[in-house]
Amino acid sequence: VGLDPITDPERLLEQLMLFEQPFRIGDWIETDKATGRVVEVNWRAVHLKTSKGIEVTPNSVLAGAAFTNLSRPPDQHAIRIENVFAVEDRPDRVCAMLNRIAAQLPQCHPDLAPTTVPIGNYKYRTKIPLLTPADDGDAEAAFRRWIWYAARREGLHLDEADDGFTDPDPVSYTHLRAHETVL
Repeated sequence: VGLDPITDPERLLEQLMLFEQPFRIGDWIETDKATGRVVEVNWRAVHLKTSKGIEVTPNSVLAGAAFTNLSRPPDQHAIRIENVFAVEDRPDRVCAMLNRIAAQLPQCHPDLAPTTVPIGNYKYRTKIPLLTPADDGDAEAAFRRWIWYAARREGLHLDEADDGFTDPDPVSYTHLRAHETVL
């Protein structure tokens, strides 16, 4: 297969980028304008499936701008989530609880362990390794919900909360359900 003579420098950049193959179909890339999964690559553009639909980015734009391939190297994608706890919460207890909950997420990479570190001002950053960027939103939502419950069970103060929260009395809750009308 021969190459057509290329006289336009912009077209030359487009063609060279395709030969370099900085991403493949199925990879996740992040540009200044979008983050998405590569679903098509042709001689003119790259098609990304994003949360808003298909984003078509000309190769000349990608060739002239920085982008990140979130799929390479494999097994390296992670989300980082920050949370605040109260001053009276011992850092070792907070880190242990956050790591335990993160490891239980169905989106957590099965071969890599989450890590949590205190970062100052009662804040903690949890790094959760994931299999794919497609899981970012679901993993963060589940993590935030699950730590709310776990913090209260363990007497920790997520977001410096001192709400005196207790679980409802199971007996009175059962009593209330007995009076519900079945439709």
